[in-house]
Amino acid sequence: MSEQENTVTVPANPAFEPNRDEFLRTDAIAEELDLCTETVRRMIRDHRLRAVRLKGEYRVRRRWLDEYLDSTLVGA
Repeated sequence: MSEQENTVTVPANPAFEPNRDEFLRTDAIAEELDLCTETVRRMIRDHRLRAVRLKGEYRVRRRWLDEYLDSTLVGA
């Protein structure tokens, strides 16, 4: 039996998939990436991380964060 025949494809469970359109606060991003909140704010001010301002605070869509992280991949 080949290895491909032993592979099982499991469909994605939407309950565990992040909502890519949700807005994240800078403190949530900092916690997730193990960074200081000010570092996340600096990334936004330097236009490295896309964001909007809502009620005077930065918000980042989950998909924007994912795009940023994908763009920083090193090697393959």
